[in-house]
Parts: sequence; C-alpha cells; structure tokens
Amino acid sequence: MEKTCDVIIIGAGPAGAQAAYNFAKNGFETIILEKQSLNREKICGGGIFVQEIVEFGPLPDQVIERSIRTLRFNSPHYSRNVHLPDNMPAGVIVKRGLYDCYLQEQAAKAGARFCELASVIDINYRKNAVEVQVSTKEKTSTIKARLLIDASGWSSLVAKKSNRAMNPTDYIAAYKCWLEMSQASTNEHYGDSIEFFFNSEIIPDGYIWIFPKRDILDVGIGCLASNVQQKKINLKTALSTFIQNHPLLKKAALTHSQGGWIPCRIHPSLVYDRTLLVGDAGGISSPLHGGGIYYARYSGKWAAHYGSQYLLTNQKEHLADYESKMISELYEKDFKWDERMRPFLGDNELVDLLVNSRHKNVDRFFVDLFTGTVPHKKVYKLIIETMQEIIATENPIIQKDDKRTYIPVPSHLTIDAFHGIKPKRILLAISYCLKSNLCPAGKFSDKCIQCKLCPVSELIDLAQQHSLTHYIVTTSGSFMNYLDHNHTGFDRLLAISCSTVANKIALLVNRKYRLEGYTIILGGDVCTTEKDYSHSENGSKHSQTCLDMPIMTELLSDIAHVTAK
Repeated sequence: MEKTCDVIIIGAGPAGAQAAYNFAKNGFETIILEKQSLNREKICGGGIFVQEIVEFGPLPDQVIERSIRTLRFNSPHYSRNVHLPDNMPAGVIVKRGLYDCYLQEQAAKAGARFCELASVIDINYRKNAVEVQVSTKEKTSTIKARLLIDASGWSSLVAKKSNRAMNPTDYIAAYKCWLEMSQASTNEHYGDSIEFFFNSEIIPDGYIWIFPKRDILDVGIGCLASNVQQKKINLKTALSTFIQNHPLLKKAALTHSQGGWIPCRIHPSLVYDRTLLVGDAGGISSPLHGGGIYYARYSGKWAAHYGSQYLLTNQKEHLADYESKMISELYEKDFKWDERMRPFLGDNELVDLLVNSRHKNVDRFFVDLFTGTVPHKKVYKLIIETMQEIIATENPIIQKDDKRTYIPVPSHLTIDAFHGIKPKRILLAISYCLKSNLCPAGKFSDKCIQCKLCPVSELIDLAQQHSLTHYIVTTSGSFMNYLDHNHTGFDRLLAISCSTVANKIALLVNRKYRLEGYTIILGGDVCTTEKDYSHSENGSKHSQTCLDMPIMTELLSDIAHVTAK
C-alpha cells in the first residue's frame, strides 16, 4: 500500500533535519528517509561558528563538546594565535552524531517522521506527484509526495538522475580520525582553541585540522579531489605521517577513522521538476575550507520557506525563488570569493608571510573568514589590500600613491623602473576582464590570444613591433593560474597587474619566482577603467575602452629597450 505525504526529504543530516523542522512547523506532513542509522559520524571537524549561532540560536550544553575562542594557524615556518573579539559569541565543537540527533529531535517534536536504514532505490516524477521507492530491512515500498527535498549528500541520486554529475574539481577529498586523549591533557594543550596547518608540501592547496572535543581530538586532512587524483596523494598516509611527526598526537590512540568527498561547488541548478537540492546534494559548502554545516541548515531553512509557498499555491515560481536565494546570498557573497582566495592558502611563501605578519588586518582577516560574520566578498577585498601592503613593506621598489594602493602612474613608467631586468621571458599579465567577470569566454581557452573582443590583440601587435618574442599577453586570470601550476620555463617574471583578481595571481607568481633585480607593480586602474562596458552577441560583458594604449605603448617600449641590452 502506498504512503502519501506533503514532503519527502532524503537525508537526515543538518540540511534535511532543518528542512524537516521548518516544513513540519508550517503544518505539512513530512517524512525523512535516512539510509544510515540516525546517530552516525560524518567527515566533519564539528566546528559551529558565530554565523550559525546568531541565526539559529545557541545549542544545549549536552551537545557542546568544547567552546572556541582561539584560532591557531600554522604555516610551514610560523604559528599564530588569533583570538575572537570579546564582544563576539564563542564558537563550539560538537560530535556530528550527537549534533545531528539534536536537530532530528527538534524536527520530530515539530511533527516530522523519520525512517532510518531506508534506502531510496528509485524516483519517478508523475503529473501531480513524486514517487519514491524505498527499501528497508523488512520490505520495499513506495511513498508519494507533492514535493521532494534531496538532502542525500554528495552522492545525490537526483543529481545523477538529472545528468548533473560533477567532476573532481568540484569536490574536496577528506580523511579524518579520532585520537583518544584525556580531558585534562586536551584542556592543557588546546583549551578553547582549534588548529589549522597549511603546508603545500604535505597537502597541496589544502589543510590539516585539529578540533579538540572533550576527550577526543578530531584530526583531519583535505584538499581538492582533482589534486588527489593528479598528484596521486594518499590522504590516509599523509595524515598518518603528520600524526607520527607531531610530538603530542603520536602518543594518542586511534579510535575511529573515515574518508569521503565533500562538494565544494554549487550545482548549476538546484531545482529539478518538483525537487529542491539542499546541503551537500546541491554542492552548498565552502570551496575554500569545505565547511558546510551552517550552509546546510541555511539551505534547508529556505528550501522549506519556498517549498511551503509552493505547496500552498502550487506555483512553481516559488521553487525557482529558492535557487535565486542560494545564488544571491551564498554564491555571490561567499562561495565565489572563496574560490578566489583558495590559491593564497596553497602557496607556502604567501602563508608564511601572512601568518608571520604584524599587519593589523591579518587577525581580522582570519576571524572574518572562519566565523562567517562578514560576507566573503569583503574578506577577499581585505586580504588583497593587506597582502599588497605586506609585500610592499619588504620591497622598497614598489611605488605608492596617495590612495594607499600600489600603482604605477605614467611618470613612473620610465627606463629606471626596469633597471636590472634581463629575463629570458616576460609574463605580461594584463588581466582586466576578470575583475568583473568581463571576459567574453569566461575562462581560458586556446582562442584567448586571438580574441578580437578586447584590445589585447593590439598589445600583441605592439609586442611584435618591439621584437618581444617570448611573451604572453592574456586577459585570463585562469590562464595565469594554469601557467603557475604547469610551466617552469620562466627564469624571471614581471607581472603587471591591473585588477584585484590579477593582483592575487601576480602576488602568487611573484612570490613563487621572486628573484633579485626586478620590480613588482601591483594594483590600481592605470591600464583599465570600468566606464564603458557593452555586451557581446551571446550576452556576456566585455570592455571596449578599458585599456590605456599610450601607457602600454611606453611600457612595452621600455621593456624592449631593457631586454635588448
């Protein structure tokens, strides 16, 4: 016999449990299907930060393992303790099994029904309903509902059914273990702190975490799954090596371990027929650090809000409103900028520079980034400006203007600016289009250098006139990233960057290949303006008048003159 209800939710994690709570509270009959037991652990350090506490309220004491008031960051050669401001609520550490059970209990009290050890084997969309085939230990049955919420995690059946499979660059691969330690010893060594380790020699473009609970240390490692595949990284071995080389951890007994993948890129579409994707099923987690508990609950809350509107009115526009909300509030304000910050934490020299710096903004950057109290768009701007200032203090050649950015003005572009530069090749990075995602292609391709939609072709002609045969002119920050990771043939690099995006790449390139005797020129709008944008035929933006050609002509002439000597 078929069961019927208003809403079926697949998955009882934070996203599913939050959605269930809100749907049930709104008076809708809600069934949650969980393929595992309800009290199970996940690949997660269990950190709950200010952002979640402010929005969803404090957690009961029985769920909290430890309070967090200190963030400890380790680069390859330095360590830094960052304390939360006194007026900011403390974060907390939880065990995911107990935390998830608490959220499930709240949903059950509101009227939601849970079915554990219930696997979804098929989903069929009918004219007025969604039919879900469910297999339990006892039987196989069908449940029919008006709306389906997919909170099933990274292996989402709905995403696969709708041909929305993601690739390894869209996931973080992670492995974690629990190490047993007495509460007294944990208090002594960690107190109210959690710890992060950034070292690309151990884990490229990733990090290691230590999150202390009452008498357990949750120790984990994670990086992009594509790195694991391409560089043949064994996360279990890498974490084991780290533990064995750690003076405290190597003495602790292993009690639990597990690995898995965490989505780190939001799905192209979060709506499929009468289905909404929430949490990991929708790729709703940070591309920078993989954190997803807050984002999962946030997506569950708003899926229930717009899903309830749909159930009341039968207007599918409300389902589309859910996707718009996730894009505007999560992707545009946080995830988009997390992706741009990721290269910073994957460069050992930059991380050393940041962790060891006395710059007043460094602590603020770490607090804003990990507590979620500030949109990451602002955090990104802060780190760009801060890194420019930090690098400027150790390189006296950099020119400063009265706006406290580091830009060359025409009077600076003389032969004196390039004394001592005799590179075999020059990387001329003029990445203005990426500042506002203006590049018509949107990403690097073999056609970029021939692109006629922007003035770069004119620069190529100028470079050829000055006999600069070893050069690359690009509007693509992605291409600069590609060069940084795949090309080692540059003996000396000169990065001239004119946008915040290009600044990021220029910093990475200049720090990695920095040699004596050349100038770093960063920032500003000397080569670009944002006054005259138009649209190409396919609707994407590009610039028609954003390049100051007289300045670039003088610059290329100077470079050619120096390199000819």
